[in-house]
Amino acid sequence: MRKRLFLLFAVIALLPAGLSQGRLALEPCSAYADLNCAVCEWVMAEVDKCPGATREQIAQCLDRSCAFLPYSVRTLCDSFVKTKGPQCVDLLVAKVPPEQICTSVGSCTK
Repeated sequence: MRKRLFLLFAVIALLPAGLSQGRLALEPCSAYADLNCAVCEWVMAEVDKCPGATREQIAQCLDRSCAFLPYSVRTLCDSFVKTKGPQCVDLLVAKVPPEQICTSVGSCTK
């Protein structure tokens, strides 16, 4: 997980340079997949810190979790929450450990 968090912050640091030079590649690649996985793991770690276990409380924590990220990754995080959030909520309510959820929803491959 530390490797993925490092990758997440490395991409955050380099993303503005790539955008300003018009070199941002949007096609899927392993780095993009790793970033999706890192975002998922970060969101799950944040949700795991939230008190309460009702569906509504978990959904609120998911919605708020992206606000803590820099803008360059926040849109990816918002997209993750929008598309995979309902699945994550179902799994969290079912008491699936947060570290297994990212694999279950397809964000991580291991």
